Amino acid sequence: MIEITVHLGQRSYPVRIGPWRDWDLRNLAREWPQTPWTLVCDRRVWDVWSKDLLACLGSAQVDLNLLELEGGEPAKAHGNLFRIYDHLLAHKVRRDGTLAVFGGGVLGDLAGFAAATWQRGIRFVQIPTTLLAQVDSSVGGKTGMNYGEHKNLIGTFHQPSAVLISPEWLNSLPPREFRAGLAEVIKCGVIRDPELLRILEEEDPANLGRSSRLEEVLARALVVKARIVEEDERESGLRHVLNFGHTIGHALESATSFSRFLHGEAVALGMVAALRLSRDCADLRPADFDRVEALLVRHGLPVRTDGIDPELVLRFLDLDKKATSRGPVWVLTPGLGRASVFGQVPDSLVFEAVTHILQP
Repeated sequence: MIEITVHLGQRSYPVRIGPWRDWDLRNLAREWPQTPWTLVCDRRVWDVWSKDLLACLGSAQVDLNLLELEGGEPAKAHGNLFRIYDHLLAHKVRRDGTLAVFGGGVLGDLAGFAAATWQRGIRFVQIPTTLLAQVDSSVGGKTGMNYGEHKNLIGTFHQPSAVLISPEWLNSLPPREFRAGLAEVIKCGVIRDPELLRILEEEDPANLGRSSRLEEVLARALVVKARIVEEDERESGLRHVLNFGHTIGHALESATSFSRFLHGEAVALGMVAALRLSRDCADLRPADFDRVEALLVRHGLPVRTDGIDPELVLRFLDLDKKATSRGPVWVLTPGLGRASVFGQVPDSLVFEAVTHILQP
C-alpha cells in the first residue's frame, strides 16, 4: 500500500492507495467519534463492491447509514443535494458526524458540498471508485454542483478527512470510463511529471487496469495534485495549473449539454487545444505537441470532434467559473513537466485552437 499525506496543517489528511484489505482503518475509527457514518453511494457500484466495503468498514467497527443514488453528470443537481440533507436530518447527524461517499467524481463533488454545508461543515471521507475520481476529484477539497448549463458553478472548498483508494475497484469500470480517467493522469504528466508520460507510453493500454504499475501511476498523479494543493489550497494562483485542458474542455461539455462527452474526453480535447495555444503562445516544441497528442490517441482518447459550433464553445468560455473580468484563465505549457497561467491570449489564437479540435 502507498500512503500520501496532503499537508494542510491541522487539516492534513492521508490518501491510502492499495487493496482495501490493506487500508487498516482502525486508527481513524479510534480518532473519530463512534457514530455511524452516513454513506452516499453510487447504486451501480454498490451492487458490485458492497461486500468488500462492508467487510473493510466492519473490521474497523464502523456502522453505516446508507443512501443510494444514481451516478453520472445529471446527479449533480439540487434535487439530489436535498435528498442527502433529508437523509442527514432523518439520521440526526450532528457536527461531529461523518459523511462518506462511495462512487465517482460526480457524487464526490455533490456529497462534498453537502458535507461542507451541513451544520456549517462535517467530516468527509472520499472512497472513489472511478479512475477520474481516484486521481483527481477526490483530493483537493473542491466540491460543487452544476447550475443550468454551467458546470460546477456552485461550490466551495471542503477538504476530506481521508481518501481511500482501492485500484481493484476500477475493474468494474466500463472501458470508456477508464480511458476518460486517463486524461487527468496525462494532464498531471504534462504539467509536472514527464516520467508519468513515459510510463504510459510503455504500458499496454489494454492491460493498464491490471498492470503491476497501476498503483504507481495513481500515486504519481496524486502526488502532483497534492503538492500543488498544499501550496495553493483555494486556487488563488498556482493551483490554476491543474486546470490544464479544462477551460475549453468545460466549454465543450456545456455546449453539448453534458450529454456527448465524459468529462475526461472533454478534457482530452481541451488539452489538445491548450497544446496548440502553448505552441503558439508559450514556445512549446512541435515535437512535444505531437508526443502528447499521440499518447492521448494511444490510450483511446479523442483529439478531434465535429458537429459543434465553434462560436457556441467560445460563448461558454466567457462564462467559465475561473474567468476574471479580463477573460478566461489560460494554463499553457512551455515544455513538458511545466505549466504556467497566461492571463491574456489573443482571441484569434483561441478561435484557431477551438476550430483545430472541431475538425470533421
